Amino acid sequence: MKTPSLVLSAGLLLAIVAGCAHQADRAPAMVRYEASQEAQESEIIRERNPELYNAAEVEHANAIKAERAEEYEATAHHAEVAVLLWRTAEARSHTVDAEARQATAERRYAAGEAALEAARAERDEETLAIARLQEIIKLQKEMDAAAKAMAAHKQSEKVKAATNAAMLAAMAALKDAEAVQASVFAAEAFAKAQNALTLATATLQAGDLGAAQKHAEVATAAATEAKQSAGPKFEADRARRSHEARAKRLFEEVKQTGGERRVSERGVEVTLRSVFEPGEIFVAPIARSSLEKVAELAKSYGEFAIIIEAHTDSRGGTTANLTLSQSRADAVLSFLTKNGVSPSRITAIGKGSAEPIADNRSQDGRAANRRVEITFVQPPPS
Repeated sequence: MKTPSLVLSAGLLLAIVAGCAHQADRAPAMVRYEASQEAQESEIIRERNPELYNAAEVEHANAIKAERAEEYEATAHHAEVAVLLWRTAEARSHTVDAEARQATAERRYAAGEAALEAARAERDEETLAIARLQEIIKLQKEMDAAAKAMAAHKQSEKVKAATNAAMLAAMAALKDAEAVQASVFAAEAFAKAQNALTLATATLQAGDLGAAQKHAEVATAAATEAKQSAGPKFEADRARRSHEARAKRLFEEVKQTGGERRVSERGVEVTLRSVFEPGEIFVAPIARSSLEKVAELAKSYGEFAIIIEAHTDSRGGTTANLTLSQSRADAVLSFLTKNGVSPSRITAIGKGSAEPIADNRSQDGRAANRRVEITFVQPPPS
């Protein structure tokens, strides 16, 4: 829905530029095109897209020829086409760069998966930009017709310039709003901006430049509001998706500890058994490899807080079991700290026999209840 509006608006904007008679200075598009050829990446873009570059150079040469002949409408038209062709080449070059970054990201360790997703998103954005520019180029004939129609109107240069600036500002504001998915996170304001730009386009086509300028200003204000409203929601959604991806990856990796894993409201939990010999408060040798893996994960996922909860069976007194479980929780904390995990991230809690998960009347039940639960607490989105 939004792409046709932007494309048509761009066409009519070029019509305004082409309709301006007798320019005293060089056409802005000529200046932009020539400046783009001096940019640091211009040589790479020319090598990657020779056909588009050659086509742009032809249009630039036509613009120079028209400029020398003082045919300013033709100058502006050819210069704008040269700029559009060059921008298409730029966008394709950016796509090549994005795909290269994606290939690099895919070779990295799985923990860098978020960077790969970002590269894919960037590639998709560049592809969409190319499609839009290609649609603009396809409409060149329509822009020529609109330019001739606009030339028939004897509006003052001041009004034309003001309308031109208003249309440019509206399209730029809508593009900025699209960048933060305002159509999703601020749908009402974004729709208002699109509708206003559609009205600006219609009144511009009818020759009412004053009304077109007013509608364009309304579109700019609504698009700016949509961007401001959608921005925080867009960032929060991106952060949420990033956190979810990290938590999912952590859940997959935590199985390497050999414990029982699950996802709870607090985060990713792993339950370890046989961490301590009966009655002991020192980590058993058999459990060291599991806890070392927990420490590695804790360091790799530094944004997660760690909660250690030690449980006992029901044998022994309540107070004794509580003391024993707290000592064991502290022992696990000490083990993780010695393996490089910051103690400020860890909370150690002894639960005693207060939270059984099995029947303490059987040997198997008591064995199940003697456990250490380690929770990687999901951080709130920033």
